[in-house]
Amino acid sequence: MTKDNFEVVNSFNNFGFQKVLDDFVNAEHIIICTYGLSYSAYQLTLLNELKKLKSNQKVTIITNTPYKKEKNDKIHKLYDPENFSANIELYFNKKNHAKIIMTEKFVYIGSQNFTGGSR
Repeated sequence: MTKDNFEVVNSFNNFGFQKVLDDFVNAEHIIICTYGLSYSAYQLTLLNELKKLKSNQKVTIITNTPYKKEKNDKIHKLYDPENFSANIELYFNKKNHAKIIMTEKFVYIGSQNFTGGSR
């Protein structure tokens, strides 16, 4: 990742990180740092974009660990690297509450998680 020519994207009352999602296909490395990843129709937006990626693309996802083991297992299954062509790395961090989604070109900094409640 380079820090040259980033466009910072934020939002109020809309789907703030769409511009970053649209750039996923062009990115070499995508970083998603979000408090929540839930199993909902809203999350399919993220999953569908990640499934479009190619094997030379890297995705790092950092999320807060779900409180219940069965939710944790469901998230792991959804983001299992076997489900994607891209190189997906999934990390859980109980202290994470950030909402940052970035490519080499765009960085979203805001308050939206990839959960139904955030839509």
